[in-house]
Amino acid sequence: MNLYRNFFGLFIVITISGCVAMPAPHTRQVIPEANGIVTFNQIPVVGAEVHLHKIKGKNHCGESKFSTKTDKDGKFYFKGNKDFRFFIVFGDPLETWGFCIKHEDKYYNGWTAQGIGYSPLKITAKCDLKNQRKLDDNVIYDGFGICEVNRYD
Repeated sequence: MNLYRNFFGLFIVITISGCVAMPAPHTRQVIPEANGIVTFNQIPVVGAEVHLHKIKGKNHCGESKFSTKTDKDGKFYFKGNKDFRFFIVFGDPLETWGFCIKHEDKYYNGWTAQGIGYSPLKITAKCDLKNQRKLDDNVIYDGFGICEVNRYD
């Protein structure tokens, strides 16, 4: 009887602390739906590559499986990405995502976002390549880049 009471007590402690995973098949947003415009000094940039991805290190600019090019009006669009999880973990995850813009063989940090919680469902961005800022490898930027971004959670 004490064995069951101990397991029940351990279950309650783990559940209250938020460190428990339970089977509950679900999908969650990992990459937001994104649309925006890329300009240079407010003139639309045609054919710029936009790479949207989860950030796995300091230097996140580069090729991505979520890539597109700007159209004749400088606009781009991403559908976003959800992934399937079998277990649900209580508590908020650390989400880190961003996008880069490649134009004339040069990468620009469009936006970097990091925080506790889930990726936003949708973002809109206005990016001007003339606003380029120097990135410091020793600093993690929360919401930093050449783009003005609106998040829709």
